[in-house]
Amino acid sequence: MLFSESAARIVLSVNPEKVRALEKLATQFAVPITLLGTVGSSDLQIFVTDQEQPVVSQKVADLAGVWETALERRLG
Repeated sequence: MLFSESAARIVLSVNPEKVRALEKLATQFAVPITLLGTVGSSDLQIFVTDQEQPVVSQKVADLAGVWETALERRLG
């Protein structure tokens, strides 16, 4: 799960079998919900709707390494 304090947006990864239940729960509590994509690769790829090629394509392991060492790198 990713969380941003700005505008209280949350990104969830949900088992495909549970998507309908999540949509129903969101509707029940009047929470907007948008399906962004799927999970299933060792690469993070972000596509823009009208483009065939991803605007971002990075190995998840590389991104995890950057995230895990971000504070140490920032503080020196």
